[in-house]
Amino acid sequence: MTTVFHNNRFFPQHFLLTVDSDVNPNSQAETICKEAFKLAPECFNGESLFFKYVLRYCHPYDYERFRGLKQLQETARSKTRFKDEYRGYILIDISEWKGHLTEELFSDVTMAFLSDMTPYWKYIFISPGYELDESEMKILQRLFKVKLLDSSAFPKQDLYKSFFDSISKNHGIRFSNLTENLFRKFVPHKTMSTVNDVIAIENDLISFFGTSINIKAEMIVDYMKNPDSFCFSLISEENMKKLHHLTKEEITL
Repeated sequence: MTTVFHNNRFFPQHFLLTVDSDVNPNSQAETICKEAFKLAPECFNGESLFFKYVLRYCHPYDYERFRGLKQLQETARSKTRFKDEYRGYILIDISEWKGHLTEELFSDVTMAFLSDMTPYWKYIFISPGYELDESEMKILQRLFKVKLLDSSAFPKQDLYKSFFDSISKNHGIRFSNLTENLFRKFVPHKTMSTVNDVIAIENDLISFFGTSINIKAEMIVDYMKNPDSFCFSLISEENMKKLHHLTKEEITL
């Protein structure tokens, strides 16, 4: 079942994502693109379903130096496995244009170019830390349909469970329910949102405990309190104080 397309149809095709601070927009873009591929596989021919591109701001007085669209075209060309035009999604970060979307370089030049490329390219716009107002949204909407999506449109993924399943399957490191709960309580959810961080935690656990081991609650508490552990720097000062004051009754061995 799709979550972002209407009545199981590949329309609208373009989106503006509101990005929460603890959510990786790449994961939301991946959700959109996987669903789009199921509905319209002919719209994709790249080495991946989407790529990210940061559109750099250019002052109107420097319009002759504006290379954002040329660089976008070159990047798209490098992402296709074939000789024809790249087909797929582009995750476009427009945050540098905060307060400047009405300028000609964006509202007319950029949007007209993107509109011309819609037979090939589909867009997911993001503007981290900046919420577009109604007039700015109309600029995105003027030449093609752009649907606003917020985090509620996406299924909530239990990133912790994926992490526990991975280290159990791949490394034989098993957490009891209590150990999992302690890890969930003290290691922030946002640190599990990038692949690199998850891999770093996995590797750190292997270096501390080895493989094929059942990790007890007191072991994970000692690990999180250890300044040499990867997770030590991820835990807030307030939670670190709580860790140090956990009683033996709270850590059932």
